[in-house]
Amino acid sequence: MIITGDGNGTLWNFQSEEITLFQNLLCCDFTPDGKYLISGNSNGELVQWCLSGKMAFNINVDYIDKVLSVSPEGEVVFLKNDTLYRYDESKDNKAHLLPKKDNIKRIAYSKDGKFEVLERENNRLYINTDKNETLSILDIPFNITEIGISPHGSFVWATGDSALSIYTIKGRMVLNNSRERFDQLNNVDFSDDEKYMTFAFDCCKIALYDTKGSLIRVFEEPKCSSKGAYRNWYAVSSFLPDEQSIITYFSFGGEFIHWTKGGQIKKTWYSSFRNYSLTTEFSPDGKYCLQGGYYEMDTKLYTFDGEELISYGCGGVYSITFSANNKYALLLTDYGCVLVHTPESYM
Repeated sequence: MIITGDGNGTLWNFQSEEITLFQNLLCCDFTPDGKYLISGNSNGELVQWCLSGKMAFNINVDYIDKVLSVSPEGEVVFLKNDTLYRYDESKDNKAHLLPKKDNIKRIAYSKDGKFEVLERENNRLYINTDKNETLSILDIPFNITEIGISPHGSFVWATGDSALSIYTIKGRMVLNNSRERFDQLNNVDFSDDEKYMTFAFDCCKIALYDTKGSLIRVFEEPKCSSKGAYRNWYAVSSFLPDEQSIITYFSFGGEFIHWTKGGQIKKTWYSSFRNYSLTTEFSPDGKYCLQGGYYEMDTKLYTFDGEELISYGCGGVYSITFSANNKYALLLTDYGCVLVHTPESYM
């Protein structure tokens, strides 16, 4: 590790290859296990870095038409000129064609990579195995804006224009509200045992359902519900690893709340960002929360109980997508497409 007089630090490996460039450093040292770098900067901050993951790669946004997903292996799947590509920075830093898949608009993977759900033309979903066997084809009754699949591939979902549909991978409908209409949906999450699911809405509300389609409870941010919620306030949620509790983030007040399934508050903590122009996403297992600043040039990774782990130094963030295995996150920014590592990628 070399730090120059201007505060820039460069990390090299033993093959004399530059791995990572850090900025604004006053001092630094490696953790005893050699997996992380601890640094101090001129802003008075103490930061823990992934050695290879502050900014693993950066593709100019003009290069791609649309980023679709991150595979469990950390491959970024994207469209260019209506052709599906994958990019894996850990191999040869080149983009490669995926096996022939026509007219793909969106793609999502189960945690183990054994199942994928594809959106093709006319709001049609194809549920496939990793052996390219098609299990079912679903026609969704609204214009799709997002798709996903539960951790072990038992359920798929699609959202669009405040509508939501949940299906089993064999095509049986579990929940469809395309006529009732929810408030604007921000995220859908399943417990790891796939018995429960949460839906987070604008207006700072989160609904807990079982996977039979029955509503169990609605969580609201207390101050937000007492004042009436505005449309630009949002909520996101995730199940925690114990499967018995839920972590939520409410943009009103920048507040994280740890709940039991019964609705009791176990802990509250607050985002360290100074304004609410943030994109917030939890990892699929609920262990991590990633917040990307838009006007603030920083993106921070927290544990679910509020410990700040890594500052990636990346701003202009408008979208965050975790890989299904929690090891990677994809940031879409005004400056490019950035893949970052979580501590899971070193375990």
